[in-house]
Amino acid sequence: MQVDDPKAVFQAAVKLASERIIEAEASIPPQKNVWRWHAQKEAGTGGFLAFLEYARAHGDPRVSFGSPETMRKSYQHRVEAAQVDLIAHWKLRAEIAAYFQMNWQIPKEYKDFMVDVMNGTVEEPTPPKGLPAKVKFTRDRILYKLVQYLQDDCGLYPTRNDTSPELSGCDAVAEAWRTVRNERMSYATVQNAYALKPGKSADDAIRKCFGDE
Repeated sequence: MQVDDPKAVFQAAVKLASERIIEAEASIPPQKNVWRWHAQKEAGTGGFLAFLEYARAHGDPRVSFGSPETMRKSYQHRVEAAQVDLIAHWKLRAEIAAYFQMNWQIPKEYKDFMVDVMNGTVEEPTPPKGLPAKVKFTRDRILYKLVQYLQDDCGLYPTRNDTSPELSGCDAVAEAWRTVRNERMSYATVQNAYALKPGKSADDAIRKCFGDE
């Protein structure tokens, strides 16, 4: 991109970064309610889908899990964990949904749990502070690749010092992110992600969008 005006180059870079963010939108974790988003995603991929597929093909696999007393303790342990841990909470709800889908008899412990959830006696556990590790890795990989992309395509230097104009690649990515996602994003956050140089994402859509094939 041969443009002499640094501000014009910067605005063009913001536009390019915005296009890439929009392209990868479905794979970018949200900032709002991110722990709920993460917990629900973990519940869907944390063994219950495979559990359902196995059950559909081979029948109820729970028969080999142990004695009735062992099973009762296992159910109770899951219920107790679901009351204090957000991911355990949504995993249990996914497991109970599987019981409904398969028309299995629902354990009393699970019935009591769902009744307590519906009447408000049991509330969704408070999420931890910060971002889940998987979510932070995905976000940071996207930020890193965006800065690289703008350096290669627009010639923007990735970072700057405190006294330089806010026209670096990290500034452009932060502005694009705020505009497209309507979420907070600072130069410092992008710069930290760029400095970390996180490895390739496991997400197929992100790899394709950002050249991680």
